[in-house]
This record gives sequence, C-alpha cells and structure tokens, in this order.
Amino acid sequence: MKKRDSTPKGEDILFEIGGKNKTKQQIKSYPGRKFVVKDDILVGMKDEIPLYLFGFLY
Repeated sequence: MKKRDSTPKGEDILFEIGGKNKTKQQIKSYPGRKFVVKDDILVGMKDEIPLYLFGFLY
C-alpha cells in the first residue's frame, strides 16, 4: 500500500506580520502568494489581513 502524504502541495504563502503602518516593501520580491498581517486594523483590504482574525483559528 502506498503511503499518502498529508502535506498540502501547491504554491507557498508568506505572511508578513507588523503594525498598521506595515507595507509590502519587504516582501514584494517574493514569488508566491503574500499577505501582510496588520495589528490595529479592523477590516482588511486586498492582501491585508487583520491580526485579530488569526485568534479565531486558535
């Protein structure tokens, strides 16, 4: 029987974490999907995610 790998394959995702003034400047050369996780914001736009939303996953 062939062993199945449970690790999802696909493109890499990068999360850059910072304050509300964090920009994508540091991650603009990354080839995969990239998101900026910001503290002190309530609503995310485009590729910005509010930090508190990760608390709901715990």
